Amino acid sequence: MKQAAAWAGLAVVSVLVVSSGALAQPTTETLGPDRDNTLYEDPQGSLSSGAGENLYVAHRRVGGERRAVLRFDLAGLPEGATITAATLTLTQSLSSNAPEEGLPVRLHRLTADWGEGASNAGEPGGSGTAAEPGDATWIHRFSGASTWTTPGGDFAPVASASTPVGFMVGDYTWSSAALVADLNAWIADPASNFGWIVITDEAPIGQIGHRFYSREATDVASRPRLTITYTRGGAGGCNLADITEVGGTEEFPGSPDGQLTVDDLILFVNLFSAQTGCPGAAPCNLADVTGIGGNGAPPDGELTVDDLIEFVNAFSSGC
Repeated sequence: MKQAAAWAGLAVVSVLVVSSGALAQPTTETLGPDRDNTLYEDPQGSLSSGAGENLYVAHRRVGGERRAVLRFDLAGLPEGATITAATLTLTQSLSSNAPEEGLPVRLHRLTADWGEGASNAGEPGGSGTAAEPGDATWIHRFSGASTWTTPGGDFAPVASASTPVGFMVGDYTWSSAALVADLNAWIADPASNFGWIVITDEAPIGQIGHRFYSREATDVASRPRLTITYTRGGAGGCNLADITEVGGTEEFPGSPDGQLTVDDLILFVNLFSAQTGCPGAAPCNLADVTGIGGNGAPPDGELTVDDLIEFVNAFSSGC
């Protein structure tokens, strides 16, 4: 009888996986930054444009260098999410002296926190304006308070991504395995998410400038955006589906063994198909992996289709 229940349940799982590929398919979404700013080279650290509509990345003969900083909040992703692909898009609205083929503009992972205040350099904004409290500047992480260890920002020496940016206005994109690694590291340790700094090298002609739209841009479609693709591992990551050891059964479920095998799937299907002794009783409660609505909700003491979907997602993601 139990074997029949298992096969029936496995048939249900197969139908879900085959006919509703979304259960095991990655999810793609686009995020906007929760803060951005421009660091204007200035020995006093008095310039910023936290609320301005533009971000500058430049080397200038007069007025020094410009670097943009931006950060994306990943807290809204499902618990256990793993990012598999990522692309940052910035829209250039103006350039000066950039060759048609472009010169490298690099993203570096920031290693210290920074702020976005109320300063607004307006149009065109290339010279900055007086920093407001909490603004990031060339000297300060937060104007009036903390300073960078190194003027111009504290960041990883190796670039996470680089792309050539020329004189044409429009969209430019950055993507790489290192960019994905940054994001997954921030998911694992949200307190280390300080975003990226955008830097260009000094041009052979001695001066080059790029102006990109910021998150405050009037044209919403031109604001910075991070497009990510991720898989979901459930409330506890892929280990959500690790409910037994090799050879585990309803009578002797044993303990999770750190790997996903067919035994985990068979035990779940048996428990879910029987729905006997629930809510709350062992071992049936092993199949109660989420609450109503799923998406990482805590177990709620009853077995519903949300538990089945959450388990299949976790099991399909693997460890």
